[in-house]
Amino acid sequence: MSLNNASGKTVTVNYATADGTALAGEDYSATQGQLSFAPGITSRTLAVNIIGDNVKENNETFTVSLSNPVNATIGDTTGAGAITDDDTPAFSITDASVDEGDSGTRPLVFIVELSKPSTQAVTVKYSTSPGTAQSGSDYVHTSGTLTFAAGETLKTITVQIVGDTISEPNESFTVALNTPSSGTTLARGTATGTIRDDGGSRVFLPLVVRNHSGAQ
Repeated sequence: MSLNNASGKTVTVNYATADGTALAGEDYSATQGQLSFAPGITSRTLAVNIIGDNVKENNETFTVSLSNPVNATIGDTTGAGAITDDDTPAFSITDASVDEGDSGTRPLVFIVELSKPSTQAVTVKYSTSPGTAQSGSDYVHTSGTLTFAAGETLKTITVQIVGDTISEPNESFTVALNTPSSGTTLARGTATGTIRDDGGSRVFLPLVVRNHSGAQ
């Protein structure tokens, strides 16, 4: 805060903050008082404490208004304070594994987490890709879009695993996240799905029964 010219007298002015899109108690600490400029002094600092959080939100503003000047007049009665949001939510997906099963399908669930809640809905797309496991014969190809409502931080992706009785090594495929919505990013964008073989070969030994007849 400044005077356009130095004064030979002490200058005072009252100040007070007021809400805009930023709210006192949630985004900043309400402040009011009086600033005093000693003779010859042309600038003073007015500090307003900003309250931090980890919520993704739009940039916000509040105002500081001046009133009741003594030994001076007010040029600009109101100044704006801007709070720039620096919270960027990031999507992560975790690895998952499941036993294959002998028939039908069974679900393999991947957890997708948002590092910080958002004040608005955010989205991220996903899609499976083959590895040693093949789409159709080992798992059902899956793709789509996850939508996190405001405040949500956890979602799941379910991929159906195709069972069989064939003895084979464990197999894997990947699920990749892509195209996060504006204002978000990817922290861990790819996860591995492991299909554990539980078929195995079975060896059967013949059972031989012999009748022994004794002499009478």
